[in-house]
Amino acid sequence: GEERIGEKIYTIDVKPGWKSGTKVSFRSQSGFPPITFILREKEHSFLTRKGDDLVWKCAVTPRQAEKGIRLKIPLPGGDLVDIVLSEDDLPVCNNQKKIVRGKGMPIKGGPEKGDLIIEFHISHQ
Repeated sequence: GEERIGEKIYTIDVKPGWKSGTKVSFRSQSGFPPITFILREKEHSFLTRKGDDLVWKCAVTPRQAEKGIRLKIPLPGGDLVDIVLSEDDLPVCNNQKKIVRGKGMPIKGGPEKGDLIIEFHISHQ
């Protein structure tokens, strides 16, 4: 006999908070065998994910570290975070961190989000 090959389209509804390595399985359907997909996160141009937190390594000049800086940070979901380093934050030291609560990745199963962590690195050019 003649073997017939068909096609099947699988739709995966990716939920907020799912991490790389999450497995999505489909049972055998209409003559197609069971199949499992393993999700992989797309890399972001300047943010990295650590658990539910987003980390940005922000390069600043020595002048910005001393005088202050205003940052507008676009997040993957479309939000824009506006940060102004006030006198309380100055001078910025190398490897200093500023944490913005609730601006990270969604936490699986709830409305909460992780944090946005800004790591300052003073560039001496």
